[in-house]
Amino acid sequence: MNVTYRDVNFDCQEDCALLARWNNDPALKHLFNRFPDEASYEEDFTAQHFQKRARERTLEDPFKTLMVLVDGAPAGQAHFEIDTPKLLEPSPHTAWFGLMIGETRLRGLGLGRRIVGHLEELAQDAGATQVEIGVFAYNERSLRFFENLGYVEFARIPERAWWAGQLWEDIRLSKSL
Repeated sequence: MNVTYRDVNFDCQEDCALLARWNNDPALKHLFNRFPDEASYEEDFTAQHFQKRARERTLEDPFKTLMVLVDGAPAGQAHFEIDTPKLLEPSPHTAWFGLMIGETRLRGLGLGRRIVGHLEELAQDAGATQVEIGVFAYNERSLRFFENLGYVEFARIPERAWWAGQLWEDIRLSKSL
């Protein structure tokens, strides 16, 4: 499995349509996105949604969105930010990660571990000395995954993400680079 990365082209309808398809996938939607209530969860993502979000970003935004390619074909997305307002403990030089393996056939093959390794390298190259991530309490698989990679829980935000009829905690984990 040859894994490569390229920047997501938000001006490209095909890239944004892939992001919309993956973010609307019922098996993934609640794992990658935070919804404050049922109504927001019921809304579908569109290609235009991602294009609009990209236009709203400024050059100062410390954000990078990557298309993950496996054997040359899009397989998922990954992003990282440095010193973002999303951080619960906003210390300088802290990265924030997110990843999604959008193609079902590629899940469970070790791709997530490779993506996180790549994101950690990018963060270090950008000057980050630590990483903070958020995992919703219902996503036990991701919690185990990140704990196995050396991430340690340091906080919980109660009633942060809606899914399956209730609000769940946002568990924050960190790791020194």
